[in-house]
Amino acid sequence: MIKNGLFKRYYLHWKIVNSGIVWAAIAFAIAIAVVCFYLPELGLVRRTVTVKNVRIAYEVASPVFSILIFSQLMAEDMESKVMMWLKSLPIRTWSFLLERWLIGMTLVLLVFTVSIQLISWFVITLDFKHFMLSILAPSMLLGHLALLLTVLGRNGVIGMAVPLFIWVLDLLTNGRILFSLYLFNESFPKFGIDPQWNRALIWVCAASFLVLSVLAMSRRVQR
Repeated sequence: MIKNGLFKRYYLHWKIVNSGIVWAAIAFAIAIAVVCFYLPELGLVRRTVTVKNVRIAYEVASPVFSILIFSQLMAEDMESKVMMWLKSLPIRTWSFLLERWLIGMTLVLLVFTVSIQLISWFVITLDFKHFMLSILAPSMLLGHLALLLTVLGRNGVIGMAVPLFIWVLDLLTNGRILFSLYLFNESFPKFGIDPQWNRALIWVCAASFLVLSVLAMSRRVQR
């Protein structure tokens, strides 16, 4: 029974990694990198590629990748049959969700790391640590919001749609939709906002969404 439970547990993990939306997200991430490689040829920059060009491309587009990944992590598990099976497992629910979270984080970090390193080697040298912390902040905020909404709404579509809507509104309103929680560096006002404080606040919000997801999942299984 335990062996069958473990097999099904890891099989469900594999289904998440091998789902169509996850592969679509990876294809989207590859497209971002390709665009950065050919910015001058595409007419998106006048001369040579700069660090700012690459940062804007990743900062604006990468949240879509994270939203697609994180919205699918618990989507299938919200179905009643899978939820009943989860209740029968001799494991804590929060550990199951954290396993999925680790899968999502691994995918996001792996894809970002490989693509950014390739750009740094072949296009323009980037400060890897600073660049990753800058572009990951909006991606992690919207990605973890997608995870939370999937658990609360019991549907991956809800988890995907709401963060994407916020992403579009933030771009259209130049950051005003989220008040002082600016997602993108280009939307920062010239005065009154400390970029480091802003990014720290975004990371705190992302961590809060993860904690709330764990609590919501535990409560869901107890019902």
